Amino acid sequence: MSQNGIEDTEAYIRYLKEHPSEIASLFKELLINVTNFFRDPEAFVALKKDILPPLFMGKPDDYVFRVWVAGCATGEEAYSIAIVLRELMDENHYPFRVQLYSTDLAEDTITIARAGFYPPNIAQDVTPERLRRFFIKEDGGYRVRKEIREMLVFAVQNVIKDPPFTKLDLLSCRNLMIYLEPELQNRLIPAFHYALKPGGVLFLSPSEGIGNHTELFTSLNRKWKFYRTTPTAASTRVLLTSNLNWTTEPMHKAPEDVIKIARETNLAELTRRMLLQFYAPASVVSDLKGNILYIYGETGKYLRPAPGHATLNMIEMAREGLQLELRSAIQNANQGHTSVEPGVVGQDQR
Repeated sequence: MSQNGIEDTEAYIRYLKEHPSEIASLFKELLINVTNFFRDPEAFVALKKDILPPLFMGKPDDYVFRVWVAGCATGEEAYSIAIVLRELMDENHYPFRVQLYSTDLAEDTITIARAGFYPPNIAQDVTPERLRRFFIKEDGGYRVRKEIREMLVFAVQNVIKDPPFTKLDLLSCRNLMIYLEPELQNRLIPAFHYALKPGGVLFLSPSEGIGNHTELFTSLNRKWKFYRTTPTAASTRVLLTSNLNWTTEPMHKAPEDVIKIARETNLAELTRRMLLQFYAPASVVSDLKGNILYIYGETGKYLRPAPGHATLNMIEMAREGLQLELRSAIQNANQGHTSVEPGVVGQDQR
């Protein structure tokens, strides 16, 4: 409201309705994306020395070690876990593969995570040896090397509404539940137990815990919040009575199916967004009558809600001086099936 010079909440609600792009901006402001590489370094030391070796033990050569990082923000946590996994596998010559799924609610942060490019100040959190081995120095920062990026798949996911990944060996969800109400935290812990294999490990932040669900997990490290699943059907019973959306909507696609689609469209979608961000002007997609189907960017300079009954017809919403040219352009484009660029109408409007 401050950025837009609006003091009244009712006025801001009207502004939201009139400017769809503001809804996306408000949504981003509500999310918390504070993270860094190897957050709580001692926890990652414990992960490498105490937690992962027993999980790796006795796995066959064709085994697929499955990891899920929920609420990954811009990806630093997920890459940190991938680096630790890579180090341990190389040091002990483990031949099996790793599937590391990394998800977050915010699409913009997932785009940053996929790119794997970070500012120079990550050197404060990443040792010189790891910087040399797992990053490439580029202008303006460091890029995660391909061998690590290929271990991960990033996707948009809502841990409350979407079904979890399952048959996991390790599930990391750090500094997410502290922002949720206790009731919701209480529902997520059984969901995490359900997602993990028997003997799988849950990795939380020092500020989080399993609450009253002591029958589901055994503590492995009380300080750094590592928990091993206890074999029990209790989590399934709890989930059946929970209000998590995915438990009552069986038609949800499995997360792996969503991941496959995301992986196939990743490059094309990323390219499209970059081009739109840097080159495309404010735009609308309409039908042949001028009814708006989609809005991109800030169109307030050209369109405004028309008085009277609400409408999404851009000819009726066009500001003074634009209506005639806009109507003519739509008609000409429709009749000639060609691109039409209206003449300049008014000051700086086209």
